[in-house]
Amino acid sequence: MADRSLLAKVVNIHHFLEADRRAALRERMTRDRAIGLRVAQLNDARRILHWWQCVQASAAPPDDRAEQSFGASLVRVRRWLSLAMVVAGVLTGGSICALALAYDGRFPVNLLTFAGLMLGLPTLLLLLTCVSMAWHQLGGAQGAPGNPTLPRNRWLISVWEHFSGAPFYPEEAQANARGGFAYWQVLLFSQLFGCGFFLGAIGTLMVLVATSDLAFGWSTTLQLDAQWVFRALHTMAFPWAAWWPLAVPSLELVEASRFYRLGGGAVTSGPAILGAWWPFVMGSLLIWGLLPRLLMVMLCYWRTRQATYRLLIDHREVQAVLDRMATPLLGLGETTEVVPAPAARDIPVGDVGQLSGSTVVVWNRAVDADYPATWADRGVWLSSRMSAQEVRLSLHKTAEPIRSWVLLVKAWEPPTLEVLDLVELLLSELDDAGRIVVVPVGLPDDEYQPALADLGIWSAALSKLEQSRIELAKPAAELLSRPFDER
Repeated sequence: MADRSLLAKVVNIHHFLEADRRAALRERMTRDRAIGLRVAQLNDARRILHWWQCVQASAAPPDDRAEQSFGASLVRVRRWLSLAMVVAGVLTGGSICALALAYDGRFPVNLLTFAGLMLGLPTLLLLLTCVSMAWHQLGGAQGAPGNPTLPRNRWLISVWEHFSGAPFYPEEAQANARGGFAYWQVLLFSQLFGCGFFLGAIGTLMVLVATSDLAFGWSTTLQLDAQWVFRALHTMAFPWAAWWPLAVPSLELVEASRFYRLGGGAVTSGPAILGAWWPFVMGSLLIWGLLPRLLMVMLCYWRTRQATYRLLIDHREVQAVLDRMATPLLGLGETTEVVPAPAARDIPVGDVGQLSGSTVVVWNRAVDADYPATWADRGVWLSSRMSAQEVRLSLHKTAEPIRSWVLLVKAWEPPTLEVLDLVELLLSELDDAGRIVVVPVGLPDDEYQPALADLGIWSAALSKLEQSRIELAKPAAELLSRPFDER
């Protein structure tokens, strides 16, 4: 049975791809390219979802696919958390509303106190939420450096993983997508609590109106006349004035409802009509309390869904699938010889001193950090787990001017968009005369020489950047003369 929840699909896709890395590259390229030919017109997210449907259709029966439990477990926990937020909101809102409407027959319920407690404070929290959303967008919702919101919200994912017993996806996935998803999910939970709060308040009001003789009035130490209070309340009632005129207070009602606490009891000019306020109170809770939270729930749900799509795409194995779906099969048959791109040529990267001003960049430990080479003291080791800001800081750890880069990568790993972005970042750090040399390093069984097919894939990916300053090279003998960690 296919997953119905988008989040469940995302989690299951990530877990499947982590296990799929053990499969032969040729098999994965053949499978993914065949699927990619049928969905070339779709966007990246739709292509991956269609790819997942095809993979599921050709896989074993559901009982044999343990990965499906990951997504289902996470979605189940989210549903329980959402229900818990609503229930907690109902209990909190009902309790506070019952306290605010406490009426012992001596003093009527003060409308100003009730409005400040049940509408003023929640509205202030709503405004702060809107400010936080604006700050999130301006401060780097797309992962810009210096955005403090993303790391602080990733705690939700950790709690979620603990209760569900399944990780969202491995740690090498993009941290910004993880934090962005958590941010909008936290807001969605908070707005579900807000909806429950006002549902509980409205329910409590209806019960008290039906079972007791509530009396409302208004009283304040401030020098406010009835005309000012009438204009303020009439403005509040404007949204429902046309279709619920009984819930619009009149000037006479406002003037008759002012009370003074004298002599141990309330003094008013018209105690018989104090119960006519309840429609206005109900309308205020509905329009100014519940309705904004319902709109915020819809907004946060939509943004959470968009963040879920980004959670799907911002994963290096997903990017690898997209690349394999878009890359033509470069003669991967047993008897077919793959001719590398003309750009591939031998460059003695083992002796960087011959490349004046060059700095070696090692991506995802293509060679080990303690590699005993002549360029080791000038090498920069980067990882897909590093943020863009950390990458820039690592690149600028030397004060010497950089004329060219030598980028060492694992030849058997596909050139994902993350690597291509790194290439463009390296180019942006050079002047017009600078260049970058990409060196795919092969497996030990192949004496660390890249396969011709891998060189063709890297050449096709780098050619998309349309930069004449990018060169592709095979590792020279000097590099292979020393052992290195190929993890």
